[in-house]
Amino acid sequence: MVHDRFKVDTEAQTSKRPAGYEAGEQPAAMDVDMEGRTEAPALLVKELNYCYGGGATVHTRAMSEPKLIDVNCMFEKGSRVLVAGANGAGKSTLLSIVGGKKMIPSGQCKVFGKECFNDTTLNSQRMYCGDWWRTNFFFNLSVSELVGVERLGTPRVQLLIDVLQINLSWRINAISDGQRRRVQLLECLAEEKQMYVLDEITTDLDLYAREGLLEFLKKRDGGERSHNPLCNSHLRLLSGLGNTRSVLFEGKDMH
Repeated sequence: MVHDRFKVDTEAQTSKRPAGYEAGEQPAAMDVDMEGRTEAPALLVKELNYCYGGGATVHTRAMSEPKLIDVNCMFEKGSRVLVAGANGAGKSTLLSIVGGKKMIPSGQCKVFGKECFNDTTLNSQRMYCGDWWRTNFFFNLSVSELVGVERLGTPRVQLLIDVLQINLSWRINAISDGQRRRVQLLECLAEEKQMYVLDEITTDLDLYAREGLLEFLKKRDGGERSHNPLCNSHLRLLSGLGNTRSVLFEGKDMH
């Protein structure tokens, strides 16, 4: 059963439908022939709609304006995608859905052919990095304690430590926001996954760490074409990822 919060009055939102959408028709992006495919695409989004809840009281709980309306897209395995758009366009909302952080009706978003929210086996294939730690982080751990001895010994983690300029003796709740973000990126990228969903990963990073991280994603992941980095960032970073599928997002469709 689908909760009422996921029901969108699409008839009342006809002015916001993607261009070329006529009554009784499906968007062009929906005409995806899935028959005959040997494997599922890395990401398949079909007629995705999403609304946030209203206020905290019974009198203000009316649904907000739809944040995502009839979003449709498909990306094959090995794609490297950068989602760009204006503030409030719904980029972070879309990525958090792909990352499995928001419940949506079945069939609207699949990662490697699996339901992005309901199928917990995706946790071994997908990494979402977007719920950033804040200053009041309540675990007084060192970086080495957080990452663990086993992972610290891997070449991947050692490379990330160099790229992000991390001191293993840092205490998580006694460092700056920029340093804390570096540590969280290390934690998220320490294990190889098939898909990385990265939301505003370069915020609070200095120039050196930002360029090093983008180079890491380009060579270690995108360069091998075996992983799928899906990133949300600002337009100034479009050139930093090289051969990247850049899409302009407006809360409706991927252009």
